[in-house]
Amino acid sequence: MPTELSAVLASASWSLAFQHKDVEIRTSMKDAQAKMPSQAQEIWASIIGELEALGRRGDR
Repeated sequence: MPTELSAVLASASWSLAFQHKDVEIRTSMKDAQAKMPSQAQEIWASIIGELEALGRRGDR
């Protein structure tokens, strides 16, 4: 399910700060997911997944 935020994240370059803390940030994002309304959790999980995939490929 495409969203405006996921489109922005997919096309954005990773800042140096994010590159150095991407695992910590994604872990925090996963922790925050449980506090979100159920309808937002799927989109949030998709965004996390996209960030993880980009990190594995080195597309920073």
